Amino acid sequence: MADERYCESVKVGGGYDVAAVGLSPAGGCTITNAGVVSANGAGYFDGNLRTEGTLTADGASTLTGEVQVGGGYGSTGVTISTAGNIQANGTLTIDGASTLTGEVQVGGGYGSTGATLSTAGNLQMNGNLTADGTSTLTGDTTFGDGYGSSGATLTAASGNFATKGTLTVDSTSTLTGDATFAGSILNTGAATNVGVSDTTRGVVTCYADNNITGGKLTLQAGPSASPSDDISIEAYNGYYRVFTNSANTASIRFQNVGAGDLDVLCGADLEIDGDLNHDGSNAGFYGTAPIAKPDVSGSRGGNAALADLLTELENLGLITDSTT
Repeated sequence: MADERYCESVKVGGGYDVAAVGLSPAGGCTITNAGVVSANGAGYFDGNLRTEGTLTADGASTLTGEVQVGGGYGSTGVTISTAGNIQANGTLTIDGASTLTGEVQVGGGYGSTGATLSTAGNLQMNGNLTADGTSTLTGDTTFGDGYGSSGATLTAASGNFATKGTLTVDSTSTLTGDATFAGSILNTGAATNVGVSDTTRGVVTCYADNNITGGKLTLQAGPSASPSDDISIEAYNGYYRVFTNSANTASIRFQNVGAGDLDVLCGADLEIDGDLNHDGSNAGFYGTAPIAKPDVSGSRGGNAALADLLTELENLGLITDSTT
């Protein structure tokens, strides 16, 4: 009998992948002199199975203990624990679909400079999110800690954008709906205009915030101009006032008194540097009821013309006739 230590290979049951005629079952096991074990059937080992070569199993393999490959995890290899955990020091490459039913943590997870994908579909990360393609966000988007604290919120249902901070737009902005501003609107451009453009009308509406001053629109001469150069238009108690200084003392008031009449009251001196062209039919001065243009008559040879002139000037309110 030959010494098996010098056999080229050992075949059992016809050898691996060989349909031996007359043997049942077909196929078997082959152990080469290089230490390669190949088997078509199941292998059972009560002890350790160690090979320096390749172990090929075409059938099902059941490993009830921990499996380490290449030194195991922690020593540049892979470890599969009996609890089903897979740990690897190298790269995991999967060409097909992957189904992960538990939470996924990358780089230490969220809160420890990584990212976490929860089973509810929430993605949290400590780093930046870069998307070169189109992003579709069907829910609300919160920036910082959201509007209501010190951040911003974009509401999905209405498209409303609310921010506690500054909104800076360098190019043209088109607002087709109402715009509400609770604070100041400042234009710092040197050669730009701020206004409302519309083919039919331009409307700027200022509302009171439950205080006595009413809604006010203030036009500033510039960021470096004196507040005394400001002009403010205020809606107040049914009339409108135009203030020409920051102290709100020099003003012109416009009030509709009914029947198409408009009262204009000036809180200080009213200076007219050009011509005063009065196209109306009546005029009155110093609180006198307006009358039509008077016709002065009477003889110049006596006092009749003078008396009539004094009467007409008094009727206009220009003088008080105290002559005798």
